[in-house]
Amino acid sequence: MKAKGIVTQGKGTASKEEALAIRSALLMAKQAGWTKIIIHTDCKSVVEQINRCSEYDYSTATILEDVQELSLGFERCSFVFIPRTENQISHALAQYAVKLIHDIDWEHDFPIWLTDLVKKDMRVVSPFCN
Repeated sequence: MKAKGIVTQGKGTASKEEALAIRSALLMAKQAGWTKIIIHTDCKSVVEQINRCSEYDYSTATILEDVQELSLGFERCSFVFIPRTENQISHALAQYAVKLIHDIDWEHDFPIWLTDLVKKDMRVVSPFCN
């Protein structure tokens, strides 16, 4: 697992910011050498646009075209809509990232609050995971 927060100056629409985050996640996964990836997001319109592979909103078209191109470099790459109420990890990371003053990159050592959220989400997904 890996998590990254990038300081940006942009304050665009939610869908544009989510599209940028997805593109950054794909770049991070590619650099890490991952071959299979599932992107979870609470932005349904972005997932629908990516999965349709066309008819992009004008404000996100270039970014989503990049996402499509990057996704082809993986053995398996899927984009899944998950409501915010069911994906506390992504929401907490997003709230943390908007307060950053410098980029962060966690790979082996994660903050306790993030580790606790992962454990909590894993229990919700599968009560057999420890």
